[in-house]
Amino acid sequence: MRPEVLLLDCGGTLTWPPFERVRRLIKELRGIDVPTDNPFEGFYRSSHALEMYLRQHGRPPAEDMRGLQHWLYLAGFRLTGNDGVWTEECTDELLRREGGRMGKWDHTFPWVEQTLRELRLAGLPLAVVSNSDRSVTELLQEIGYAPYLDVIVDSFVDGVAKPDARLFYLALERLGRRDLVEQAQASARGEAEPPPVVHIGDHYRADFQGAWEAGLNAWLLDPLDLYDDIAPNLRVKSIADLPVRLKP
Repeated sequence: MRPEVLLLDCGGTLTWPPFERVRRLIKELRGIDVPTDNPFEGFYRSSHALEMYLRQHGRPPAEDMRGLQHWLYLAGFRLTGNDGVWTEECTDELLRREGGRMGKWDHTFPWVEQTLRELRLAGLPLAVVSNSDRSVTELLQEIGYAPYLDVIVDSFVDGVAKPDARLFYLALERLGRRDLVEQAQASARGEAEPPPVVHIGDHYRADFQGAWEAGLNAWLLDPLDLYDDIAPNLRVKSIADLPVRLKP
């Protein structure tokens, strides 16, 4: 199926936490040189570990955002063979340096812009659908991705967050495709096939499960093949695979 519309998550799909600043922080505080690829791998391994924890316990491993982010950083380094690297001091210092949050997600790679350029040249309407803190539009403008996007939807601004179907529908409505919203709603009720829309993101519950429950098609971004319980045709390693995968 070649979609008529592509919906993209932002964090973990187009941008990532500040890997280099995190590595420098660890070097300064702990005197440890973390391998260059470690934070990238750790990001996806910790996200997968969180999903497994939620499936097992039915609740997150921490009650507040600071505790949850600390848990994720701990898990990421532990699961990449660097147990003990991350400490409470690291969490508190990162919060201080990043203005009260666990890192401005402004790390990216050259192939992301190249892919967005190719998708734009292919004529696909593109929308970002992000669970954000009001910062995603400014971030995408800052790193130069906004011109490739037709719509940017921020959960904080719009008052609803994935996996709630309304955030996906809002993106389609702003693209002028109310017809696709109606087809998705019928699909969610089991009355129609999903519309020619694909949402792509790295978070199982918010992006993959949320989009399917909204009556849309979804592909999970899974660069490390951690979700082997999901069919390979419903996973992508990175958005760099999309131009070839979406060819007629």
